[in-house]
Amino acid sequence: MKKGFTCEICRKAPTSGEWARKWKWKTEKGLLNHLCWKDIKIAQDKQRKHSEEIQKERLSRRVATAEHKINEFVYFASYSVTKPTHKQRGGRSVKVRYEEERSYRNSSGGIDEIAIGGYIINGLFVRTCNVCSTEQEAIERAGKLRNEYKEHCAFSSFVR
Repeated sequence: MKKGFTCEICRKAPTSGEWARKWKWKTEKGLLNHLCWKDIKIAQDKQRKHSEEIQKERLSRRVATAEHKINEFVYFASYSVTKPTHKQRGGRSVKVRYEEERSYRNSSGGIDEIAIGGYIINGLFVRTCNVCSTEQEAIERAGKLRNEYKEHCAFSSFVR
């Protein structure tokens, strides 16, 4: 049996004669440079389109079953990073602290868009669990998130 690499996509290629040499490669690198990658790209495009269709279907189901609708005014709890873990010094990123410092707050706004796992409110992605119906609930939720994050930081520093 002759040694060599053959293309799985071009199986219908002749196995003997002058054409057989064109469909066999001595090295794996030669096979990888083969032009049948076009067929693989076509298959990848089909798979990508299929996954996009599934994503659209999930999003349409999410919109249909959403608790809050588009343009509805809601209150939510969110945070912003006040001091990040890394800083730029001389063109490089330097780690300056273990945990980022966060500032939790409650806000309000109209829902711009419904996404999987949450909502887009005023250009921010807000998880569904952080959306509240009243301002008092949002204040309590922000306080709870703040305390949970402080506990997380305390435990992390204790473990270090």
